[in-house]
Amino acid sequence: MLIKKKLIELYQSLRVAKFNILLPGKKSLLIYDRLSERHLSNYFNSISYEVLDVRKESFNIPILTISLIKYFFNKRSISQTYCIEYIQYVNPRVVITLIDNNKNFWNYKEVFKNIKFVFVQNGTRGVTGDVFDSLINNKDQKQKKYFVDYMFVFGDTTERLYREYIDGEIYRIGSFVNNMNHPIGECVRDIVYVLQFKIIGKDKAYRYKTAAGRKITWDDCYSYNDKIIKYLREYCANNNMTLSILGRSKLVSEQVEEEKYINKIIPEDCYEYIPSKQKYTSYDELLRSKIIVVMDSTLGYEMLARRKRVVYLGVREETLGESSRFGWPDLPEKGFFWTNEFKISEFDRVTNNVVCATDVEWKDICDRHVTELIKYDPGNSKFLSIMRKLNVDL
Repeated sequence: MLIKKKLIELYQSLRVAKFNILLPGKKSLLIYDRLSERHLSNYFNSISYEVLDVRKESFNIPILTISLIKYFFNKRSISQTYCIEYIQYVNPRVVITLIDNNKNFWNYKEVFKNIKFVFVQNGTRGVTGDVFDSLINNKDQKQKKYFVDYMFVFGDTTERLYREYIDGEIYRIGSFVNNMNHPIGECVRDIVYVLQFKIIGKDKAYRYKTAAGRKITWDDCYSYNDKIIKYLREYCANNNMTLSILGRSKLVSEQVEEEKYINKIIPEDCYEYIPSKQKYTSYDELLRSKIIVVMDSTLGYEMLARRKRVVYLGVREETLGESSRFGWPDLPEKGFFWTNEFKISEFDRVTNNVVCATDVEWKDICDRHVTELIKYDPGNSKFLSIMRKLNVDL
């Protein structure tokens, strides 16, 4: 049964991947995950690093061959075995990733004692459908302590969560991407809603399964969009304000589908659709907006770190669990600019608060409620300081 299980896993891992013949270079820095390179490449010398694909996009044939031999004689998955062999061949001084919630990454220090491992938090963290779901609900995982040399996290709350399971140095820097040089421009839009919607293929029957076995469907996750968009249309009409909706996908074909989805909810002449055309479109557009509305998007936290005015409608607790609430687990369910209650009266309360607050009032509110949740480190100075300490070529 074990051999059969391993063969099935092997087939699923390799069936859609690309294959490379040439061995990777011997580099001092290895970026763990191709998507992480999109942001890390802004700081690192391109000739100083290699990239390890960990989402099964590609495999290196010579390294894969060695991995296959070892795979059938160890307890690790094919992905873990391959990653270990890849790291061993490149032999870097530092391995870094932006997928901080990848538990495989937490294990590699046990194998490579002389390599420094670094992760950078890339999004808000919670329990349901996230890495802490399996950790909290698995007794064996609770007893195990991982180790990552350097961890860069959003703020105090995430630091406490990670310290329960991982040893290592932790630095609270806020959002790595938000800390990049995205200038705040002149505000040209009144209210912008951050659309949390994804085009789903037919093979995606559900979004994820909780540790308890409950299946969370995509409809469960995105059904709240409809009611919030309808509410914002009416609010803007009643208050002589413009409504814009920021899309998520960077693919033109999916942007067309996003617009179709919105047009089924409200007429297209009631709003402006903002496609996410470039890598940092979301940041650039939101920093030029007066009021930002989110359900539980990481962008909401990031904009608050920049002291932008954000309305936080964390109404998906029934679907995503209590950790989807704003400020979980430290802040109450309701506050000046956030609510977790699905009531129009609550939507009105927090939206009016954010719209009507003076600049002094807004700064004071953020100083009291946001600073511990997410920091802001312009230019990622703390991160770069540690990279220099590790002799990484910048």
